[in-house]
Amino acid sequence: MTVPGVPDLYQGNEFWDFSLVDPDNRRPVDYPVRQAALDSGGEPRQWLAQWHDGRIKQAVIARTLNLRDQYPELFRRGRYQPLPVLGQHAGRVLAFMREHGAQRAVVIVPVQVAGLLGIAQCP
Repeated sequence: MTVPGVPDLYQGNEFWDFSLVDPDNRRPVDYPVRQAALDSGGEPRQWLAQWHDGRIKQAVIARTLNLRDQYPELFRRGRYQPLPVLGQHAGRVLAFMREHGAQRAVVIVPVQVAGLLGIAQCP
């Protein structure tokens, strides 16, 4: 949602979906559950502690879509520039900047961090 191009999100996948089925064959979406999760608010620390319920994914999607709405030209026309990452875990981080005029967004994405977080098994 932050790299150049058009984001491709399937409705109903705002939470985790581990079914591994073809995207065109999804189950009906439970919109009230998703709306209730959005309305419940919360903080990132809480979402991370309960990452299994998928609210952290939904919150990241919602916040990112809000940023895209607030700064449309940045995400529509902004230049993409990879950023160097240094340090012990540099290989576990992807970083880049989007820039358009005076607007800038720095995006930092963790990669393969389950072991660092003490998660024995990820789906």
